Amino acid sequence: RAETLSVVSAFVDLEDNLFAASLGATPEVRKTAHEKALVESVPAYLRYQERFVRGTYYFGDKVTYADLKLYQIASKLEEMYGPSSPLKTRAADFPKLTKIVESLAAGKAGDYTRNRRIVGIRRWFKDEWTWGFVAE
Repeated sequence: RAETLSVVSAFVDLEDNLFAASLGATPEVRKTAHEKALVESVPAYLRYQERFVRGTYYFGDKVTYADLKLYQIASKLEEMYGPSSPLKTRAADFPKLTKIVESLAAGKAGDYTRNRRIVGIRRWFKDEWTWGFVAE
């Protein structure tokens, strides 16, 4: 479906933008880039996504890759921004997306995410405003 591709492509674009914000030369530059993303980019992407939801999930009553990608993004935003995540602070602006995330969190997807890392061995270092590798 073309719409599924559009949804997933937009999420990949959002991930790229967040990653780019993490590449600044100093923590201050990265923090400024992320603060701007929280106010401008992330809400714009979420508004774009909200319009595609047509049922319990993106395309009806069955979970698709688009729903799982949303859940992955929501988990990443929560890890990066905690209570400042736009899906938390502006949940009323994105009721359909919020409902999908809550539904998946209560089921197998949430259980899987809580018990396994979905971002691999990289971790978010809040004080540095960037992703990095954890020494084992």
